Amino acid sequence: MFPYERCTTIQQGDEAIALAHILVMDDDPGVLAYVREALEGEGHQVTLALNGAEGIKQFERLRPRLVLTDIFMPEMDGLGVIRGILGLAPETPVIAFTGEGKQMGMDSFALKAARNSGAVAVLEKPFSINDLMDAVRKALQN
Repeated sequence: MFPYERCTTIQQGDEAIALAHILVMDDDPGVLAYVREALEGEGHQVTLALNGAEGIKQFERLRPRLVLTDIFMPEMDGLGVIRGILGLAPETPVIAFTGEGKQMGMDSFALKAARNSGAVAVLEKPFSINDLMDAVRKALQN
């Protein structure tokens, strides 16, 4: 058994809400803090990683229910993360995001590549808490 439950469901009014262990990868500590605060505010358990290689190690150890990854990171980029996660556990949804390629006009290309690699959702930085939480809820419903 893994050290954390992959998903717990609670009833909130007429709606069932899935609370999950979520792994978030980004090389920007500010983004990690922003995402962690939003997810923990909704009751999710969050593990953070500063790059893709560290994130894959965390995933192998903890097997979270959902993975959020930046695309442009050192050591292993988000596309490698997506392929790695889906190779280990194809049932695990991955949400990808980026803002790094904006100056080079690469954002739409990178997000399209992430989607083609298996990401269930893609977000362009800066993204709102509402957009983030909508993507997380949809990913956890499947």
